[in-house]
Amino acid sequence: MAKKTQKSAISVPRPGRIFGHSSLHRTLLLWFLLLSLLPLTIVSLIAYWNTQQTLFEMKHGDLEVIAHLKSRQIRSYFNSALTDLRLQSESIANTRYLEVLTKAFVESGKPLNEFVGSYRWALIIAEFSADLKTLQRTYGYHDIFLIDASGNILFSVIKETDLGTNLFDGEYSGTLFAKACRETLESGRQTFSDLEFYAPSNNIIAGFLTDVIVDDNGDKIGLIAFQVRIEPINAIMQDREGLSKTGETYLVGVDGFLRSDYHVNVKHGTLKKQVETEQVQLWQEEHGVQQKMTNDIEESAFIYAGPHDGRRVLGVHNAINIAGVKWGMIAEIEEIEAFAPARRLGILALTLLVVTVLIVALLAIPITNRIIRPVRELTRISKLAARGDLDQKVKIAARNEIGELAESFNLMLKYRWKAEKKLAKRKLQLEQLNIDLVARNKDLDEFTYIASHDLQEPLRKLSSFCSLLEKDIG
Repeated sequence: MAKKTQKSAISVPRPGRIFGHSSLHRTLLLWFLLLSLLPLTIVSLIAYWNTQQTLFEMKHGDLEVIAHLKSRQIRSYFNSALTDLRLQSESIANTRYLEVLTKAFVESGKPLNEFVGSYRWALIIAEFSADLKTLQRTYGYHDIFLIDASGNILFSVIKETDLGTNLFDGEYSGTLFAKACRETLESGRQTFSDLEFYAPSNNIIAGFLTDVIVDDNGDKIGLIAFQVRIEPINAIMQDREGLSKTGETYLVGVDGFLRSDYHVNVKHGTLKKQVETEQVQLWQEEHGVQQKMTNDIEESAFIYAGPHDGRRVLGVHNAINIAGVKWGMIAEIEEIEAFAPARRLGILALTLLVVTVLIVALLAIPITNRIIRPVRELTRISKLAARGDLDQKVKIAARNEIGELAESFNLMLKYRWKAEKKLAKRKLQLEQLNIDLVARNKDLDEFTYIASHDLQEPLRKLSSFCSLLEKDIG
């Protein structure tokens, strides 16, 4: 039992395992890596975040500038057209032109489609139409119309199938063009029809600007209308100046459908593609039918799923109002391209981390081994000492705390060895004393036996004498 207790008392943990079975070598190596990588990681994360924020602000600013610039160009184009329209609606020549056409039509007594193309109509056109034809060619309008107060189209520069029809109850009464004419006659203000596929022009995309014509008495006698093309709008929107590879600008209406062609996907162009991105929805909410924000509000860019296969983009919007029609100007750039420098910085930081790990590991392993080797030597000698082999000496030449520990350990082993020798000598002496004591005890037992035997005979005689004496007396 004593031996078992002693063995239990000197049992030691498995060498090289401390605190949850983690070797000191591994612990030191991990600490070296942690202390070297932690500052680099923190600095890299801060640099990456700052770069991300800087790029976001830069791209936000670029997109805002582009959106404002293109919005101003679109407004300038339409303002110029509306200015031309106002000049022509107030032109005495055009007022006289429409009055003559209207009077001739009433006096002819013919149906509208027969009057248009008649000899008298042709004479009036030949006399008055030169200025409007020149204006149409010079400024690139698709067509210019004169319409009386009843909605009859009495003049058209290019004479398409809508000439000689009534916009209020005829074949094209359901067009946006007809709606704009009614609104202008009712309000007396310039109106933009918005864009539509216009059947008389072979279903090309067109928009119509209308203005009222009044006579000398201020009475409305009819309208003048410009048919504008989509090409000038697309030319502005697809200008790549200031845009990067994936940068794009496009127009949307309150219905969410495009009002200009995409640059990267023309087949999903104007009035064919409905855009339902978060940016468009925000514009519709702020500036759509129920306008909640003013058009001059400063908009903020944000990241969302873009219109092309859901690829994420950074985008911003700008509001445009053209004679009562609301359009949204959207400027976008793909997130991958916008933050490419930050991504490259992240890759560089990750590469530096990997290289640092390799360098620190290469340097830390020999340093760690140099630190751990004396500890392992102490552990080995401690095990031997724990098993009773005290004739050992730790050989560590280090001139540091570990060297001092080794010297102290060697001194402890020396003192313990001496103590063990004294203890062994004392044990031998005790064992000899024990042998002598056992021999003396044996002699004492023999003496006691002999003394006891020698005393028994006198006692028997005395007992017999006592018994005889009792009988005599009794």
